[in-house]
Amino acid sequence: MVLSQSHSENFCKEQTANLFEKITSFRKRANKHLLEIYTDICTFADDKQPYLFQDLQEEIIKEFGDIKKVIEEKVENVLDTSCPVVTAGETSAGKSSFINLLLGEELLPTSVLPCTPTICRIHNNDEKKIEVTDKSRVPKKLNLEKKDVESVKNVLKPYLTLPGSKEDQTGMDKKEEYEFVDIYWPIPFLQVRTYKTH
Repeated sequence: MVLSQSHSENFCKEQTANLFEKITSFRKRANKHLLEIYTDICTFADDKQPYLFQDLQEEIIKEFGDIKKVIEEKVENVLDTSCPVVTAGETSAGKSSFINLLLGEELLPTSVLPCTPTICRIHNNDEKKIEVTDKSRVPKKLNLEKKDVESVKNVLKPYLTLPGSKEDQTGMDKKEEYEFVDIYWPIPFLQVRTYKTH
């Protein structure tokens, strides 16, 4: 049986959605287990516990410092419900095409030649917005007067394409290098799911 391109894309999207659901479900279970362990450690290390000998308590402090403070910091990480997924591959392997498939729109530039040197971080978000972060790690929100794909693509071009490449038709001299571009965009297959993380 041969699938049409739209059937094939829908199948890919469904498979990807199922994979993301498994990843987030695993992460939630693992984080819940970690929180239980952190709670047990805090209870054990509580200085009011009569069964914790003074010399053992001093040894714990010497080895780990203020264990409650350390655990509070770790709990913040565990409570972060985002689930980063990295798309990596060789030059022109199709990373941008794959991300465009996930987005459901041709937002990132694609080419058989290298064209997207900046790290893109995609966030599932109801509101469409773009932030760029330069080498000094200061994020700057880009002005999106129009939020249709072509307009946003044109705003993104100077930040995502190599200067002088076929895709770089901005005529801008890219003197500034950017660490990454954060794209906040509604991701169709995540919108249908009920496990939104923010």
